[in-house]
Amino acid sequence: KTLLEQGEELINCQDWTAVMHYVFSAWTITNDLPVKKQPNDVTQKCFRNLTQFCRHALLNGNFINSTLELFIDKIELMADDFDEMKVCYQMAREMIRLED
Repeated sequence: KTLLEQGEELINCQDWTAVMHYVFSAWTITNDLPVKKQPNDVTQKCFRNLTQFCRHALLNGNFINSTLELFIDKIELMADDFDEMKVCYQMAREMIRLED
């Protein structure tokens, strides 16, 4: 619940860099929670919410390529933990291609 409220507050502030840093920090904490691999598991819900925050920030953040490259490295590792994060990884890679 706290994760969702904090993430939504950052989204409402439209500070997209802060949203991404929140996602990275909260992901580390969430990753230390026990995983039960059930659809309604708290860990899975947290990963899902963080993935949505990440996607929202990527879509709205207008990040420069060097920032996206830093994000990509982190997101790639996160995608190993939660498959849905692969969408954010692909989005960030496509954004860099669009800039070239």
